[in-house]
Amino acid sequence: MLQATRVFKFEVTRQNRMRWLNSYCFRRTSAILASLASCGHSDDDPRVDALWPSTDEGEARSITIPVSAFAAHLDDAQATIRVNAVLHVCSAFESLLDGLLMLGAMYSPASFPTTRKQTAIPAALGDPKKLTALVGACEQLASGKTTRLKGAYSGRIQSLCTSFGLSAPKGYGGLDQYYTKRHVVAHDQSLSKASSPLHSYQDIVASQILVSDVEWRALMKDFLDIARALDREFVSTLVTDSGLAIAVHQVLAASTPITIGKVRNAVSTQWGLERSDKEIESVAKSIGRTVSTEKKVFRRVVS
Repeated sequence: MLQATRVFKFEVTRQNRMRWLNSYCFRRTSAILASLASCGHSDDDPRVDALWPSTDEGEARSITIPVSAFAAHLDDAQATIRVNAVLHVCSAFESLLDGLLMLGAMYSPASFPTTRKQTAIPAALGDPKKLTALVGACEQLASGKTTRLKGAYSGRIQSLCTSFGLSAPKGYGGLDQYYTKRHVVAHDQSLSKASSPLHSYQDIVASQILVSDVEWRALMKDFLDIARALDREFVSTLVTDSGLAIAVHQVLAASTPITIGKVRNAVSTQWGLERSDKEIESVAKSIGRTVSTEKKVFRRVVS
């Protein structure tokens, strides 16, 4: 799995974990309050601060309401967490696409007019000037007004795959519905009528976009399916070493001389790439590094 895909998967997992942790806390809080309310209170719907007060000023102001109203606020908070998570996941997916664009261009600079004069990976890794020029050209590709990926996700994915001659994953057009929601969440406070001069504030607030638990699960699956499909296509066709050459180069750039075993361990733990000593040594040599044997301990060392 490529690094960009790992980062995207991490963010989806983080957002989902936050949702479940908050759900756990909200449900348990509601259950505790309901239990306290049933213990000898004459009021059928007592105030939260009468059952479970707080010395924190902000919390104290927020719990001067009946338990039923507080429970409604907790439900609203969970809904808000899901809506905000859409923005995070969509932003992470956009970063994934940009990352794949730059990585693909580093391995195949000939795919674009603005990068075709650059030296490709892995050859560029053996020359600092060529590597700097390649990285700069690829960053400009991803951020340039005429070359960057923009607009609905179907267009971005199609452009990305077409540029490198790759097959677009099935069902990628379905992600456009999330792009529309992401736009409203990011620019209009999740309100579809946020700037309308013809609606009352109550109508505008009532137009808030909601994401149910079922919709959230579908969103995660849809994005992860497409991300994994893109990853497989890039690895099988373009970045066939899964970024191993870059990983080895970065580890060696941080510390040399270093043993092959330590390079292998760093590539495994930091980059998630499991490779043999023989493979690591081969890559090190291919990017211009010298590999020698320490006579006393017979360890292979890269310098």
